[in-house]
Amino acid sequence: MFRHVVAASALLLVSGLSADDKPEIGLDGKWQYDVYDPDLTRIELMEPAPTKDPCCNPYTAPHPKL
Repeated sequence: MFRHVVAASALLLVSGLSADDKPEIGLDGKWQYDVYDPDLTRIELMEPAPTKDPCCNPYTAPHPKL
């Protein structure tokens, strides 16, 4: 299945982003990627729907669609 966060991180790296982090699946089961600007302001890219079940509590509402 195509992951937008993984594709976005690859595009950022090809465009010259210097990053130590890689996309990962968070505790909520969603793909996420943290990017920092030169002032260390964090931007988080996150998929709207989980790839796997969350660690703690199940989701009770539907997830947004892309």
